Amino acid sequence: HVTLTSTMEAEKELMNNATVKVFENGIYSSTLSSIGEGWYQGDYPNIEVNYKMEVTVPGFEMVYAETSIPKYPVIIDTFFEKANSTPDEHGSYESKTTIIFQDDPNEVNYYHAGKNNYFNDITKETDPSILSDSDLKYNPLFYVFTDILFQGKVKNLTIMAGGSISLSPFEDGFIFYQNDYKRDFGPVSKEYYLGIKSWAQHYFNQNNDADINDPLSLLFKGEPTEMYSN
Repeated sequence: HVTLTSTMEAEKELMNNATVKVFENGIYSSTLSSIGEGWYQGDYPNIEVNYKMEVTVPGFEMVYAETSIPKYPVIIDTFFEKANSTPDEHGSYESKTTIIFQDDPNEVNYYHAGKNNYFNDITKETDPSILSDSDLKYNPLFYVFTDILFQGKVKNLTIMAGGSISLSPFEDGFIFYQNDYKRDFGPVSKEYYLGIKSWAQHYFNQNNDADINDPLSLLFKGEPTEMYSN
């Protein structure tokens, strides 16, 4: 999506006359097609390929960005279970999810484990990777972490909350509500990982919920934070 730079609240000027070139591992691959409203599209990208996009608009300097789509890890098993021994007033139990996967030993890997269910609250997370690398002191919206603690090994990732388990009146044991239980997980690029972490620090440093819907006020509150950009 190609636009001119603008202030946060201004309507962005769309660029439908841009040339968007795509390079795969440093070699020119294609030029994206304009589909209107500033949008450009092309072939679906492949995993483990470095992509660089060069965008040129007449009268402006060329800008570029690059990243790659990481390979999805081998999922060995997944399951959920009760996270506490006593139910709440509705007879439901908070749940925890375990995802067992094989980390790729040949490179540093970055992962996304969904939303932080304890935003602005004392966390109940117990997994070492989430505790050490997700910057919980900044109340992040999402969990991201690297494989620094389990590089190349089988990882048992445990994530608290994300749904509820309720006693079933129709059978012994427990069932969970499909429409209530969801846990996102997957590999992300280094650029995504760094971007999420720097945004979490910036968001936390504003430290004033009263102006949370005023982006211009937010810009000038809190301590300066170095934001990551690709």
